[in-house]
Amino acid sequence: MKLAFSTNAFTRFPLLEAIGAIKEAGFAGVEILADVPHAYPDQIDAALTSAVVKKLESTGLAVSNLNCNCSFGY
Repeated sequence: MKLAFSTNAFTRFPLLEAIGAIKEAGFAGVEILADVPHAYPDQIDAALTSAVVKKLESTGLAVSNLNCNCSFGY
């Protein structure tokens, strides 16, 4: 079994730092918070998408899912 951890626990840090910390903690995957401050749909752009893809490739982390159950962005 491979485990993932949510960036929701890292809302005081930028998304890329959260992904790095999750890798350093030994997880195989990441759940990405689809809300402020990480990947709020209205604020996602090509630069963020590209940076996240590169970070995932460099860490080897898989995306387990998107956490869409928050509402900080509203």
